[in-house]
Amino acid sequence: MNQYELIQTHDYALRGRYELTMKDEAGQKLTSGKMHLVNTAWGDGFVKTLAFSGVATPLHLRRHGYVRQLFQEALDWSIEQGAVIS
Repeated sequence: MNQYELIQTHDYALRGRYELTMKDEAGQKLTSGKMHLVNTAWGDGFVKTLAFSGVATPLHLRRHGYVRQLFQEALDWSIEQGAVIS
């Protein structure tokens, strides 16, 4: 079973930045990416939006579906945080 580690790296007025890392049972880093929760202008107000960037997976660990799993974890988390657009 893979484990996820979420660290908030910055807390700006309109944006929070996080790093999401996926590790195996032994603690080896499988993949990671940066997430941004951004308040995006929508009509007359703002909505929370998830933006994802900087995904990195070592070459020998690619093609195992780790990034897809990382994205799913990020999407589930963003819904919990109230994001409506990703």
